[in-house]
Amino acid sequence: MSDADVLVVGAGPTGLFLACDLLRRGVACRVIEQRRERTATSNALAIHARTMELFELAGIAGEFVRAGYAVRSLAISADRRRLGRLAFDDLASTYPFVLMLPQSETEAILERRFNELGGIVERGCQLLALEQDAEGVRAAVRVQGGSVQTVRAPWLVGCDGAHSVTRHALNVSFAGKSYDEGFILADVRMRPRAPDDEVAIEIGRDGLFGLFPIRSGHYRIIATVRPEERAAPDLQEIQALIDRRSPVPAPVEELVWSSNFRVHRRMAERMQIGRVFLAGDAAHI
Repeated sequence: MSDADVLVVGAGPTGLFLACDLLRRGVACRVIEQRRERTATSNALAIHARTMELFELAGIAGEFVRAGYAVRSLAISADRRRLGRLAFDDLASTYPFVLMLPQSETEAILERRFNELGGIVERGCQLLALEQDAEGVRAAVRVQGGSVQTVRAPWLVGCDGAHSVTRHALNVSFAGKSYDEGFILADVRMRPRAPDDEVAIEIGRDGLFGLFPIRSGHYRIIATVRPEERAAPDLQEIQALIDRRSPVPAPVEELVWSSNFRVHRRMAERMQIGRVFLAGDAAHI
């Protein structure tokens, strides 16, 4: 396979933004991605002001603003009693808000920009192993069709997520712990009696409950649950959770998507070994 200055492993938001930044600076790079399709679900939603400033430097902030939904404040309550409200208006930034945008759309914007700059994501390509010396890195990559080829590059950046093959190949420890709590999340359509540009957080006896606007009438719910409740909830279970714990209860019109997860706190022992770097969830979660 042809050479490049940098081989980027992983086409999530971190890998795609890095690839765009390299190309706009005249650094030739290649991006390989094991998934054959982009993320289709909302996953990570919140884009903060500093990230927007970096998008502006890359010439893509405007497209994000047009696609996303600006959240202007955060309200915190306990047992449905308002404790306080944090407004983002005074942030010392051109972007005094948190921009809510599904990860699927974030990846689509970044990949379009990568294509405009002359790059293409090579999907269905899986990193198997790597070795390096003073001159560069040699990566064994299984490509579509199943054959294994060698990619040579002076540098490699592993942006391949929490289960990073790059990190394992470097034998770098991922020290930390898993929290005891389980979490569920759901994207729903509903119309609570609350500002539709404000995040609502409830700290109650049953744990944490968060209501995050994705756009008007469309919300992300995140809540802690007991270990035995960690299965992805259905609409009836989501409604019961809202009735019991939401600071702004309302009927759910539609359950778009739901999932469950555990939270881990981990960091790679090192983020660079020789000519190989770790970035994004491969480096810290």
